[in-house]
Amino acid sequence: MIKIFLKKIYVFFHSVLKKYRMKNLKIKVSNYYKENFSILSLEEREAFDFFLYKGFYVFPYSWCDNYNSLKFRVGINRGLPCADVFGKKMFFKKGWSELQVNSYLRGIYREQDLNSPHRYITDYFHPIKEDLVLDIGVAEGYFSLDVINNVSKILAFELDNTWDEPLKQTFKDYAQKIEIFNFKVTDTIKSISERKIDDFSICFTMPIFVKIDVEGDEMKVLNGMKEILKINKKVNFTIACYHYQNQAQEIADFFKSINFKYEFSNNFMFYVFDKNLKEPFLRRGVIRASNYIDF
Repeated sequence: MIKIFLKKIYVFFHSVLKKYRMKNLKIKVSNYYKENFSILSLEEREAFDFFLYKGFYVFPYSWCDNYNSLKFRVGINRGLPCADVFGKKMFFKKGWSELQVNSYLRGIYREQDLNSPHRYITDYFHPIKEDLVLDIGVAEGYFSLDVINNVSKILAFELDNTWDEPLKQTFKDYAQKIEIFNFKVTDTIKSISERKIDDFSICFTMPIFVKIDVEGDEMKVLNGMKEILKINKKVNFTIACYHYQNQAQEIADFFKSINFKYEFSNNFMFYVFDKNLKEPFLRRGVIRASNYIDF
């Protein structure tokens, strides 16, 4: 009884603190917008205007509403919830309800909308038949499932082992084309559950397309493949760059230092999940880079 009571107290105060933080953040964002309006780009103003109209959304754009009513038929197969994505069955974590699967997929579809700042690929920048794809932070496998029929091979990496079985089931018909690894991709090996991309000899000789989305550890992944980047002359990257303040610039500086061309995705994000979110508040979502393609 005492544990239940304490948990309720914790939930209550956590909710109060969250509302207080968001209220203060809203005031700071509003003031920043008013004070800097004249120097903001039209692209930035669009995002701030949406914020003033509807409040905090990670993607502050009206097209997000297009996915509110999107509904997937969820079944159970091999003991796991699943739904059709790209005409194939995608599997999810054991015990997830239909509501959870639908909510999760709507979020993924918003992320990869053509207008989304979180979109990994474009019509002109995407994996091709000769590419070895490294999907680092594969999670549910959406990106790999999207491109698997159009590439040579995929190496998929996911630290969260609760995705192991769903991923095995999602890609069971592609056993010859994808390898799935359950360990942390980093730059300094401290345990048997960690690896560097430099340890994979295949990455030195094949054209590689690298997608990285690892909750803020993207630079560690890059630093763990420096030897490959010295040798391989055909490397493309698409990298999440919004997890902490100035991450986008940090990754851009890294690519400048090794003479890679790069661009940012269009539009901005309000990454309110970062409790340290501060001016200028808006963040770029994805940086794309290459040592052989001009943007």
